[in-house]
Amino acid sequence: MKVAIVGAGNVGKAIFHDLQYVNMIREITLTGRNIDKVRAEVLDARDAAVLREAYGPRLSYTIS
Repeated sequence: MKVAIVGAGNVGKAIFHDLQYVNMIREITLTGRNIDKVRAEVLDARDAAVLREAYGPRLSYTIS
């Protein structure tokens, strides 16, 4: 399953981070207006994924 989250505000970031632990999801895309903020969230999540032992989804970002 692929998921796209529109908005990188507080709610979008929370959903983005929580969905990383759902095993059914293969890809999560975070979309927002501020490309620097969206890119930073995805890169932070990728770095944190190294610490998880379980398989995680592919993380990507786009601008809206």
